[in-house]
Amino acid sequence: MFGKICREYRKITDEERLAILREESAIVLPALAAFSDDAASDFIFFVFTACGADGKLDEKEYELFLGVTGIDLGYAEACALIDVAKSRVAQNAVDRAIDTFGLLPDEIKASMVSFCLCFCSANGKIARREKKFLKSLIK
Repeated sequence: MFGKICREYRKITDEERLAILREESAIVLPALAAFSDDAASDFIFFVFTACGADGKLDEKEYELFLGVTGIDLGYAEACALIDVAKSRVAQNAVDRAIDTFGLLPDEIKASMVSFCLCFCSANGKIARREKKFLKSLIK
């Protein structure tokens, strides 16, 4: 089932992806802000970690992030963030964030997964490691 969803996200156009991201961010970001002070920044870190789960941040993934959020880290700095995310300490932080996100209603978690799938599929593919990482949010 999740594989089928991933295939659908790989097929969507850039315009469709942007529309989905705008729609989902209108759901996710206010819910996270109401949930806790750190939840939104934890989610942004989670999105970057999901995109970099395959070991690299694709330029199209970063450009989409920049276009949607307006947060300009610079591509090199964003890649460095992905490298940091590979550390055990960072993975523990992501695991704690996932546990926290697990307390959210299923509709919010579904929007979070959709949001992440949009970024991970920006380059026209979703790597096996990215899929595995995103499945952790669903559990």
